[in-house]
Amino acid sequence: MKNIFITLILLINFFVYGYEPIASSEDLYLRDVPVFYGLEDINERLNKYNKPIWALNLSGGSARAFAHIGVLKRLEEEGLRPDVMITDSMGSIVGLAYAAGMSVADIEDMIKTLRLSNYFNLTLPIKGGVIDLHEFEALMFALFKNMDLKNTAIPAFVITEDLITKRQVILSKGDLVKVLKAAFAIPFYFQPVNIGNFKLVDGGISSLVHIEPFITMLPNMVISSSFYSADVNLKNPLSILNVTIDISKSRRSVKQIKEFNPFLIRCNVENISFMAFDEGEEIIRRGYESCNAAIPDLLEYLKERGIPARKQRLEEFSETKDIHENWLTLKTKLNYTILPAREFGWLIKPWLETGQSFGNSHYLNQNYLQVLKAIFWYDKSLLETMVFYTDDSTGSIVRLKTMFSDYLYLNTEGQLNFSTISNNLYQYDSNYLFTELGVILSISRHFLKPIITTEFVNIENYYNSDLYFRPGLIFESGSGTSTIDLRYLIRKESDSITPGISAEYISSLPSGDTGFGLETRIYCKSALNNFSNGVELTFNDYYRSRGDSILMPLHTWYPSYLIINGNITWNIGRLMPTMGEILTTKDSTSYLFSDLLITNLFNYNGNMKFRPTIGIGIDIKASFIGLKPYTYSLSGGWDINSNQPFITFSIGTLFD
Repeated sequence: MKNIFITLILLINFFVYGYEPIASSEDLYLRDVPVFYGLEDINERLNKYNKPIWALNLSGGSARAFAHIGVLKRLEEEGLRPDVMITDSMGSIVGLAYAAGMSVADIEDMIKTLRLSNYFNLTLPIKGGVIDLHEFEALMFALFKNMDLKNTAIPAFVITEDLITKRQVILSKGDLVKVLKAAFAIPFYFQPVNIGNFKLVDGGISSLVHIEPFITMLPNMVISSSFYSADVNLKNPLSILNVTIDISKSRRSVKQIKEFNPFLIRCNVENISFMAFDEGEEIIRRGYESCNAAIPDLLEYLKERGIPARKQRLEEFSETKDIHENWLTLKTKLNYTILPAREFGWLIKPWLETGQSFGNSHYLNQNYLQVLKAIFWYDKSLLETMVFYTDDSTGSIVRLKTMFSDYLYLNTEGQLNFSTISNNLYQYDSNYLFTELGVILSISRHFLKPIITTEFVNIENYYNSDLYFRPGLIFESGSGTSTIDLRYLIRKESDSITPGISAEYISSLPSGDTGFGLETRIYCKSALNNFSNGVELTFNDYYRSRGDSILMPLHTWYPSYLIINGNITWNIGRLMPTMGEILTTKDSTSYLFSDLLITNLFNYNGNMKFRPTIGIGIDIKASFIGLKPYTYSLSGGWDINSNQPFITFSIGTLFD
């Protein structure tokens, strides 16, 4: 398997990288001359002003750029709205949304609600970056549709760098979503973006603040900056690399500020990590306070240039209402629907996902290790294919998710698993087909999800197969989550048919100001006759003890059983500092837990048995380069019935 994996990587490098044309370059002495793309369009708009105008320049800074939201909020309170926006890098997420007409309140709500890093996917660097942005692109398209940069409510310039000519390219036209992707296409992390004849990356690689190209055109300039001076471990090579890159960017920015003397709002976020995407609320607050402190001097600066403060409510753009409606619709259906993609796309990524993870969409799961995952998307459909192996088998899983409308969806999953312990490589092993048809009904911030689910297990073995039929209703609300899940199952063993039933209730109350929370779950499964081995207890049913032996198999059969889980949680925050600001830990949670397994609950042939456990555990959320964090759960306790300890480890938790 290892050799197959290495061969595949080599083929990818040969067929993809080998055919990428080598970047050419123009005259060496033109590299310091910026290229304006769409200057005619924006000049036409600027020439219509019959008054002195001023520009707001929003710097990059990764997560620190969220401070610009606080700056914009405070400026609007003074009746100040820039006539022109200049943005680069992550400052463009805030700046272009505002230029498009999105209100500051909606931008702030978006940053707090979305956790943008959840929309970044790790991928093999086949296209020039290790992070894929197709989910982020779909998200932005849902907000801004097909808006062109030249038609935004506020004229805007976006600074990028071109890999072909090695010149700075300043965009003022082009598809808004595509321009936004180019604005923060940090080399290595993100794929370069093709616009016109350019292959563009983040303009922040050369300077944190760009003033010089605009000083003649826009002499009245206000800069909102997010410089970097966090205390880092200078024995860590990754930290040394980050600081080294920042030296030249900061030096060039300071030189321009001193030479051209714009008005500077120096946001108090310089000691915050550039990967602190989960600290958006604090960063926004600091930006607001920094701007508030600068307001008296700013008003004087603008007055000297003939730009009076307008201490009045700013007029709403016509685009603002449309974008607001788009945001409310998107926010309501977020996490429940597939965002439509504008075009067909794909990615391949290495992946590590153990089958021993809680919180799966259906009960059936294998103890497998994934090697590669390929994802294809088009419109409202998403196809995932995964290659995996275990100690005794190898195979693939295919998942298809489709939205037929904004409310009706279909999820289908199939597994083809081949045994590798038999002389016959093509001996099937535990193949299954899973299908879920559901409707999403939203009432205010509450959701009802009537669903019909079928699971067909051991497809190739007609004499020993399982069919699970589940009509269910899931209820979720913004103040916590309660889920009721009911299934009807049919198990076929030889010549007999075993009907069964399962039900699940989950409730999760988030931690308040004290940091304490409560998680509860009740799950039962039972055969409906006594002519079978019963129903299967698996690892994913969330009974953490392995029973009479630590080495006990993961699958055990009972006529019926009930599991009651209870967790008292305590949010302990970030456990450790970042590793070179590449690997960061998020909110971590410790908890006291108790699992109670009651077997033969509805059994007519035996006595009811109780198997209580108690223990402690910890969930650590870790994120690589700001991507969606994974929860690593480690717990240990005491099985009271067998009078012995146990330890469990999983990726993910039931209550995620």
